[in-house]
Amino acid sequence: MAALNGKNVILTNIPNYAVTDENCENLCYKALANGIERVLVGPASLSAIAGFAGRGLSFGVSVAYPSGAVTPVLKTAEMKDCEAEGKPDLFFVTCAQGYFASGHDDNLVREMKECAAATDRPVYFIIEAADLAEDRLAFLIDTAKKAGLAGLVLSTAFAPYDVLADPDAALIRKIRALAGDSLEIIAAGRNLNTRQKAEEALDAGADSVLINVKDGIFGV
Repeated sequence: MAALNGKNVILTNIPNYAVTDENCENLCYKALANGIERVLVGPASLSAIAGFAGRGLSFGVSVAYPSGAVTPVLKTAEMKDCEAEGKPDLFFVTCAQGYFASGHDDNLVREMKECAAATDRPVYFIIEAADLAEDRLAFLIDTAKKAGLAGLVLSTAFAPYDVLADPDAALIRKIRALAGDSLEIIAAGRNLNTRQKAEEALDAGADSVLINVKDGIFGV
């Protein structure tokens, strides 16, 4: 079974309801203590982790999380605002998936293309992979590749979305086949809360896993 290591884990606190500066500092300390190289926070938390710059961490920031229900113009504006502060190394943009699933393919193409072009930093899109029909998922993955995205996160792992299914091993394998080697596939979900489940996601073909620090996989 694949083992978790500092390169295949992204540690985050964004799915949690309330996040304090202390929570963000704890997130970074947990990452450093376990050799984890990437952390993901919300835009309001960037100042709380500024003191960890230069300590071997890459900081990802979420855009339009958790629903993605804003226009591409607003998403790129949020990215520019974050860059003006000189802090994020990576962008994680939540897809306007509901709009796309309603047949608005043009909006998906536009937001992926414009967000990728808005920065020289790697851009990932967060989706709810288990809530997409196979043809919609294939179109989304093809669009992500053409836009030059760095990768896809397969779930927001946001607790109130408990009506949505989490990606399972079969779906991860399908996405891996569709994506080929063009995208980093990051498994995520509310059920990805033990080391064994995270390792099973890696075995199924995910390159990395997004782990909620609250789940305590890397210490209490």
